Amino acid sequence: MNEQEILNCVPVKNDDAFAFTREELNGKMMFISSKHPELKELTMNRTAIYIFDNCTGKATISNICEAVMQRYNSEALISIQGDTISTLVNFWRLGLIHWKGLTPYDYMFSESIEGDVFKLLSEDEVIAKMHLFNNKCYFDPTKDESFAYSESALRQKVFSNIEVFFEVTNDESQKLLMSFLPDYNKMSLQIGYLFIDDRIIDLSIAEKFLTWCSSCLSRLSNNSWSNSFQKIRIFLLPEYVEVTKKIQLIGFKNIGNLKGEFEDSNQVLQIYDYNF
Repeated sequence: MNEQEILNCVPVKNDDAFAFTREELNGKMMFISSKHPELKELTMNRTAIYIFDNCTGKATISNICEAVMQRYNSEALISIQGDTISTLVNFWRLGLIHWKGLTPYDYMFSESIEGDVFKLLSEDEVIAKMHLFNNKCYFDPTKDESFAYSESALRQKVFSNIEVFFEVTNDESQKLLMSFLPDYNKMSLQIGYLFIDDRIIDLSIAEKFLTWCSSCLSRLSNNSWSNSFQKIRIFLLPEYVEVTKKIQLIGFKNIGNLKGEFEDSNQVLQIYDYNF
């Protein structure tokens, strides 16, 4: 992760950022995000408002940090940089700003290994990919199929990091798309969505990708103890023959079956695990 490249990112205010705003007597501002109205009223303090006002499309994150330092007569540059980056990323995820060019996530959660590009997908990228691969992706058979590709449901899950999407591309072509539902208590991951291109992904690349995803999820959690996921689990119906072949090629092994998880009590789920 190149911190200087992150500091060179340029945030831009969105014209339709707010569904509602209200200035408070204490200098704070109450608002409802147009992108995520389900979050209801949120609050910006004076510093956050100042940062938002500086998202003109001309100032880099570094410029904004310098402006904050001067305004508050502070010399704590490292602390201000961390807080400002965090604030701007939250603005972006709430739909209050966009970026001119690359985003901080492009530097924080993207890596090129042996010609393959690993990337954590943003909320809007997930929606675009789901539209592109609709009916081509495996999805967890315990999900309601009519609900599985609902945009509103996906947006809420991705925003809250309940489900996190990653991809592998090569020369801009999609090789793999995978989402994880992390369980930080059991230190395990469950696959929600999966697309694997017909081209075989090298096992060593798959191992590096899965390990890299685990590392990213640990950083997203902001918990230093959550740095060692033990396994990844996927549930498959017996008729998912092609998906089963593909996940076996990247190191998943069958550990048994489940029965009675559906209304049809005779339906069998196959369980495949990948152990780190």
